[in-house]
Amino acid sequence: MKLVIVGTDRRLSFAAQRLRQKGITVDSYFHTKDCLASADAVLLPFPVSRDGITLNAPGETAIPLTELQAALPPSALIMGGAWPDMPIVDLTKRDDFALLNAIPTAEGALSLAIENTDLSLFDSKILVTGFGRVARILVDRLAGLCPHVTVAARKSSDRAEITALGLCAVSTDELSKIIGDCDLAFNTVPYPLFTDDVLKKANRQTLFIELASQDAGFTKCNQQNIRLLCAPGLPGKTACRSAGYALADTVLTVLRDHHID
Repeated sequence: MKLVIVGTDRRLSFAAQRLRQKGITVDSYFHTKDCLASADAVLLPFPVSRDGITLNAPGETAIPLTELQAALPPSALIMGGAWPDMPIVDLTKRDDFALLNAIPTAEGALSLAIENTDLSLFDSKILVTGFGRVARILVDRLAGLCPHVTVAARKSSDRAEITALGLCAVSTDELSKIIGDCDLAFNTVPYPLFTDDVLKKANRQTLFIELASQDAGFTKCNQQNIRLLCAPGLPGKTACRSAGYALADTVLTVLRDHHID
């Protein structure tokens, strides 16, 4: 079978390397654009587009999504990030891919925190909002490094699990009560939890690291004059080889599930 990779993310290069080692014929759309015509499967970037108009491919001439869509063979299996109105296997919705991606995301977040604060993690009072895939991995890593970790979660069942792990659990409704005592806050929730009222009570030395998406957890953060690092796409920046291998393994699973070999 033949797989065509469309994109310039370094993760895709490492994914291609691993897939070739597994016996898959891999071509790059940016090397030979007419290779799409004979593709059995196509792997698109994450996300497919950042503006809803052109392909997400930094360093290349802008390619309209309409042009790419017209070039895709009707019989090929299309994989990648979400693409509205297109029949695509959204790999970001798969638990296996998301969990493997959560590891370099969490480790990259820790690296950002260490590089951008003047306190050790051990001495820091740390807040993590959410208890999804990324947050669980992040909390697990933090628990071995820092004795002062608080996790804010909406579900009572999640708060019970957090407590059972020996960590401090609070409701997301209580952020305004605890934010003033935090040195470092990681947001993993794609919803504006850090409202104006919450941020007014934040310590101006607190470093906020956004892991959900660009400014997802914050409203009017610039006006609040807080220290905010937006860190989308960490796997592709801090551990692109691991992220690429995880992507390749997920692609192989999807190909097997669709009986493409």
